[in-house]
Amino acid sequence: MFAGDVVNHLIMRPPMLKLNEENKLEALILAIGAKTCCIASAGVGGAANVLTNKKFSWGGAKDILLAVIVGWIAAEFFIPPIMKHFVLDILWGPAIAFVIGYSGIRLLPLLEERARGIVKGGK
Repeated sequence: MFAGDVVNHLIMRPPMLKLNEENKLEALILAIGAKTCCIASAGVGGAANVLTNKKFSWGGAKDILLAVIVGWIAAEFFIPPIMKHFVLDILWGPAIAFVIGYSGIRLLPLLEERARGIVKGGK
């Protein structure tokens, strides 16, 4: 199923899928929604980042919360156009969100520093 078919697929209310190894993720996406799966995947990506950096403190919890917020923004504005442009299957959404959640937390300080430099008039 492609990203453009999601609305048609949800409106038609498909019969329950029989779960097997090939369609568990698709059934989860249809049950709780693609955006919810993407937000959860971004949160898991943020948690993976915290665990790989061994930051077991409030800073780690803040990073996971930021990953969930970044995942929500990505699920709303960035992932659907990416999937439509590259004609990706709906199953790619959570994978893209995981990468955004994992790497987004690492990129936020860099982007913030860059934005502050632009606002102050430098490069």
